[in-house]
Formats: sequence, structure tokens, C-alpha cells
Amino acid sequence: MKALGDLDLTEAHYGKAHTNYQNALIAFHQIPDRLGEAQTLKALGDLDRMEAHYGEARTNYRNALLAFRQIPDRLGEAQTLQALGDLDRRENHYDEARTNYQNALLAFHQIPDRLGEANTMKALGDLDQAEQDWNSAYVWYQEAITRFQSLSDAYSEAMTRRNMWPTLAVLGQNQEAVEGIFFTRDVFMRIGLSQYLPWVDLGMRELREQIGEEAFMTAWKGTMGDAPLPDWLE
Repeated sequence: MKALGDLDLTEAHYGKAHTNYQNALIAFHQIPDRLGEAQTLKALGDLDRMEAHYGEARTNYRNALLAFRQIPDRLGEAQTLQALGDLDRRENHYDEARTNYQNALLAFHQIPDRLGEANTMKALGDLDQAEQDWNSAYVWYQEAITRFQSLSDAYSEAMTRRNMWPTLAVLGQNQEAVEGIFFTRDVFMRIGLSQYLPWVDLGMRELREQIGEEAFMTAWKGTMGDAPLPDWLE
């Protein structure tokens, strides 16, 4: 039932996913299987967050966190703390988000889980960028990129480089911003995620508008030489 819920969630059948998760939760409780309960509670939190039921998501995450700590399951605890941080950031509760991310980062480091660390570093970069703490955001993004490169995770590196262009623009690192967005575009083309290209292209257009035409063309030439602008930038 838990696996069926996961499948339903992947296929965006949210009503079916909720039913399967609730039935799984009852069964795990009756066995009892505390780990199964904790994992299902987190899955319900993820489902609630996707459906913008933030109060229910927070309750399920907190119950999952308690269960993971009681087992104990350090990885489940770290992943739930990260999910709570994501929820806090979505609701603009930045102080709470930072606390949850920092606790998640510590847990991932102790496990160790380098991918979890890298994802949390990226999340801290996103958080600092939202708060316009540009220098700190840049440090976290660079740390995340270094970790993703060590893991040969080009997709996550690409997502990070796409996200960080506002920080680069404010810090005057326009060529790095252009290079990063093109890196993302190339990765998505190579791995068959062309449906994300409009989002990537939007980032380039927004960058061009923010830094101005002259600065953009200087960054473009530094990256692409004499290559003409593509149609989607004309």
C-alpha cells in the first residue's frame, strides 16, 4: 500500500495516493512497524505539501520526525528536517527554515550522506538568496556545486546553476551567470529534459533584463565569442 501510494504520487493521482498512504499507516501501526509508520507519515507530508495543505504537511512531518528519532533512524530524521525546511521556506518562515536546514546538514554530515549534504547546501543557498544575503548564498551554492561535481551529479549541479543567477547578477558575476544557465541548458538537452528548457530560457531573459543590455552582451561575448544570439533571446 505504501508503494502504491508512492506510484500514485509519481503519477499525480493525489486522491488515490492519500487513500493508500492512510491504509498503509493503519497497517504499519497494527503490526507494529515504527519505521514503516515514520516513512508513510513523511510521504503524507510530501503529498500534503504538493497539494498546498501546509498545516497538514507540518503535522505529518513533525510526527514522522518524532518517530524517526525514537527508532532511531538518522537518515529519515535528516530527510524530514530538510522537508520541514522546504516547507518553512515556502511559507516565508526563514528563521525556522534555517534551523531545520542546519540540523539536517549536521545529520547528513554525521551519517554521512554527501548527496543529502549537497542538497541541503543548495537549499541554504536558495534561502539566503530569498533573504538577499548574496555573499552567503554564493558560498552555499559553490559548496553545493563542488559536492555535486564530486558525485558526478550533473542534473543537480545544473539545477543549482540555474537557481543562482540572481545572486551572480547582484555580485556582478555576469559571465558566470550566463555560463551557468547555458550549462543547465546543455545538461537538460543531453538527459532528455527538453520540457524544462522554457524555464531555463526564462532565466536567461530575466538575467538580461536585470543587468542591462550592455552588461549582458559583454557577458555573452565572454562566454560565446562571436556566436549570434539564439532565436529565443532575440
